[in-house]
Amino acid sequence: MNPIQTLREEHEGISQALLILQRMTDLMEAGKELELNDAKGMADFFSGFADACHHAKEEESLFPLIANRMTSMEYEKVEELLDEHVQGRKFLEAMRNATDQFRNGNTTDFIESSRKYIDLLNAHIQKEESAFLLMENLLTDTENDSLNEAFEKIENEKIGKGKHEQYHRTLDELKIKYL
Repeated sequence: MNPIQTLREEHEGISQALLILQRMTDLMEAGKELELNDAKGMADFFSGFADACHHAKEEESLFPLIANRMTSMEYEKVEELLDEHVQGRKFLEAMRNATDQFRNGNTTDFIESSRKYIDLLNAHIQKEESAFLLMENLLTDTENDSLNEAFEKIENEKIGKGKHEQYHRTLDELKIKYL
């Protein structure tokens, strides 16, 4: 498979997770109680799937590979994407920490960090999709093969064999519950 297409498909999963998180956040804001495990499950999904898997593929494999073929203006966009990965990790950490406050009935921090994360990632995905159009044309067949191998290695080493599928099962369960 084309490695850029793999990243696009991962964007679809992340976008679905963002819709679920949006729904969860809306329910909390309306005063509904959510299961702590569902909130933690979403934070785990974003930490494991979006960050440790998806962002790692970009940061460790794709972006370094194409960096020297982009103009400085084009690469500035990549640097912006990398900065957004860092910013997203901060929002995600705040979201994770906020789940500990659920026991006290405090969902304010979770709602705030979730909203920031949702807004950031939705805009981020759009930027990456545009960047992918350019990057896709820069890659040779050999590089595509190399990226596919690197992506598989990242999945096995960063999140564990079979974990990708487990994240999708969790997402499917939460989709049924919240969408």
